[in-house]
Amino acid sequence: MVELSVIRDLVAIFGVIAGFSYYVLTVRINQRNMKITLTNNLIQQMLTEDFLTKQMELTYMEWEDYDDFEKRYGSDEHPENFVKRTLVFATYDSLGMLLLKGLADKEILYSSQIVSGVIFTWHKFREVLEVNRRLYSGADAWAGFEYLASEMLKLKKNRDPGWKVEMGNPRYDEDKKQIK
Repeated sequence: MVELSVIRDLVAIFGVIAGFSYYVLTVRINQRNMKITLTNNLIQQMLTEDFLTKQMELTYMEWEDYDDFEKRYGSDEHPENFVKRTLVFATYDSLGMLLLKGLADKEILYSSQIVSGVIFTWHKFREVLEVNRRLYSGADAWAGFEYLASEMLKLKKNRDPGWKVEMGNPRYDEDKKQIK
């Protein structure tokens, strides 16, 4: 026959296991909720008229090469443009770093419709940012921005294989009724 002390010990062991399991589950749920809350808060900061205006101003910038970019938009002559670029780039960079560290939710970012803006902006400014890395900021500058754009592009290509990143300005062609 099983002794009462053995039954008591088994109940205690199962109680400890159940308590530990509950704790682990609760911690995971809390981490997930914090990640979602943080991601949503960051998205809400980007979905403002001010941020979207800055994003659109960057979209319509044009230049031939880095020297032409510096003449037209460089921080020495155009500090207001530097501020706009830095605000947009730093926002994407911070969000990318949080995603890289597992503190932001990739699916929520993707579904927030910031995808096209992030991808387009990275590809439009990639050469400028690479020169910036070499001349001023170092090889690790804008790594979060690059990571965010790369991850969003992977998701976009996976869900819409025919989608392409079109370079240049997205001007609407009235004759063809499409973006050219």
